[in-house]
Amino acid sequence: MNAMMPMLTWVVVLAEFVLNLGGLHPSDARRDLNLAVGAVLLIALNTPFAVRCIRLVREGGIAALPRRDLLWTLLRLAFAAYVFGFIHGISHEGVGR
Repeated sequence: MNAMMPMLTWVVVLAEFVLNLGGLHPSDARRDLNLAVGAVLLIALNTPFAVRCIRLVREGGIAALPRRDLLWTLLRLAFAAYVFGFIHGISHEGVGR
């Protein structure tokens, strides 16, 4: 299950996108709360991988890092940050027009 947890990042990002922009049109306060919950989920899902990487570096040095897994995790998190920033920039209340 630990190996699947970072992959669930895609599910969280998709759920955030659909919940906030896919028809529910929450208020800005609700949108911010949804994004905060999504960010906490992303942290929880990716923490075991980060801990494993830190443990590998301590035991075997930088060469022990799973570079491919690390690259994919960084790409997933960068994409999530971009999508969350995009969602945060959309206001359904017309503020800032």
